[in-house]
Amino acid sequence: MKKAIVLLLALAVLGGAVFAQDAAIAFSGYIDTGIAVFTEGSADPTLGLWGDDSGKTSRFNLQAAYTNGNYGATARLRAQGDFTEDYPVFFVNRAYVWGEMFDGMVKTVAGRLGDYTWSTAANDIGNFDTMTGFMLQIKPIEGLNFGVMLPATSDATARPLLKDALADLNFGAAYDVDGIGGFRAGVDLSPVADSTMAYFGAEITAVENFVFYLDYQATDLGNDVTGSHYLFQEVDYTMDALNVGIDLEQQFWAYTDAPIYLSFGPYASYSMDKFVLGAAFTYMMETEDAAGDTFSGIYINPYAKYLLAAKATIELGAKINTGDIDGAASPLAADKGRYYLTYTWSF
Repeated sequence: MKKAIVLLLALAVLGGAVFAQDAAIAFSGYIDTGIAVFTEGSADPTLGLWGDDSGKTSRFNLQAAYTNGNYGATARLRAQGDFTEDYPVFFVNRAYVWGEMFDGMVKTVAGRLGDYTWSTAANDIGNFDTMTGFMLQIKPIEGLNFGVMLPATSDATARPLLKDALADLNFGAAYDVDGIGGFRAGVDLSPVADSTMAYFGAEITAVENFVFYLDYQATDLGNDVTGSHYLFQEVDYTMDALNVGIDLEQQFWAYTDAPIYLSFGPYASYSMDKFVLGAAFTYMMETEDAAGDTFSGIYINPYAKYLLAAKATIELGAKINTGDIDGAASPLAADKGRYYLTYTWSF
């Protein structure tokens, strides 16, 4: 991995000289780290590293993107964890090449992907970030993009049979309409019976200052036990410095005695020059038809941000879970809290 880091640094030095005439190479990065106090029930609080934007103790990305007309390549190195001497280790988060043909109507991508072309706007359902394989995109008219992604592995001991690989295809489509919004849909096939996933997403921007999101995902289609249906809706409104919204979630399982999960989450924020004050509140409920029990939980996230620069932010906030379940509908043995001060910088 040290060789990979050296290669990226070498490209940074040589990029302007070697590629200046016909191509462009761009470097970008991201770091998210900070500290947090963690509480759980009556136990003594603990202190640790925490990057709230990435949801990890800390995260660092370094990316190089080379473009030369209708082809190019992208590589991203990532480290995340405690940033100690032994951990984390840099690893390749993305490494892919791409090329366009027929006046941009056909695009191919291969390697360790980082593609969100066909994924939903609200929850990124259907993305191929960090997946390895080959992707074919067809763009016959403005705004329309559809195609197929074939997963593949470089591990010789884990190569699937060709028939299984062809049964593991991903099909996706994206359609953007000026003045209306964007639509996404896809199907993730599986060589395992009753394991196919399908999804649909919409981002409607037809009304000024309003955005409406809708996501739908069906998993394990045809499976009467593990099959599920997930729905997400969000309405977002911005008026000058004020932003308010609400998101709703529903999840149902095909099995009649399985639980039903519902959530209701209003949020708001207000910007004042370089300051942003905001808060989010979510009420969650899970019912179990078989036992007749109902579980609920509350999530609260007040925060204050200060914009140090265009892409640099420091944030002070708290994330508190109370009740029977947390945001993932997992059992909550005791109230949990995370009180954080984090720093995020993109360059």
